[in-house]
Amino acid sequence: MKRLNNRYVMLLALLVIWLGFTSPPANAVEVYFNDFEGTAPWAEWSAGGKATTPSGRHFLGTHATYGFGNETTILTLTGLPNHTQATVSFDLYIIQSWDGQNASYGTDFWSFQPQGGSEFKTTFGIANGPQSYPDPYPADHPARTGEKEHNALGYGFYGDSVYQLSFTFAHSGDLAVSFWAAGLQGITDESWGLDNVKVEVNAAAVPIPASLFLFGSGLLRLIGIRRKGQ
Repeated sequence: MKRLNNRYVMLLALLVIWLGFTSPPANAVEVYFNDFEGTAPWAEWSAGGKATTPSGRHFLGTHATYGFGNETTILTLTGLPNHTQATVSFDLYIIQSWDGQNASYGTDFWSFQPQGGSEFKTTFGIANGPQSYPDPYPADHPARTGEKEHNALGYGFYGDSVYQLSFTFAHSGDLAVSFWAAGLQGITDESWGLDNVKVEVNAAAVPIPASLFLFGSGLLRLIGIRRKGQ
């Protein structure tokens, strides 16, 4: 019976030590979501209020119907849980006659960049391609490559595209990410907007205390002492 008890104690000690060396994985935690159905203004955004598409969807933009033109808006979030990685996901509305990198009418740029991180700069085309997306500029793809919705927003004059984008990057502390476009014609001709913006971080898991490892080591030492005394 003593030998059996010692075996159970040894297994328990080894399990405790293994737990001491094994950290549970960090969990993805949603820290922000906005579908822009609520009441503006949204102080976390440097520019933009509630805009509405002809089909009735609400999104972020400075113009009530067309969203953003050659503008920048920055999302800033503070007080986030401890983390080492962030993911920003959103719907991007590309509205009307974007020309991609057409030599005669372009180049129509759009960009995403976390503060202190790498920029994703690309082009989109609706009226005249080619465009760079889903790759960074100056890659070459047909207009509307990768769109998730085609002419679903109700705009005339070449229509519109909806893209679903997601960026994951190393990050800690407060978050600031910028979105901008350049090279566009007038806002009633070429514009863009953001919708369903979600931010997740890999909130650090609670580490297993070192005292647990010491407890397991102590159990093994106790077994050794008992064996010597037998």
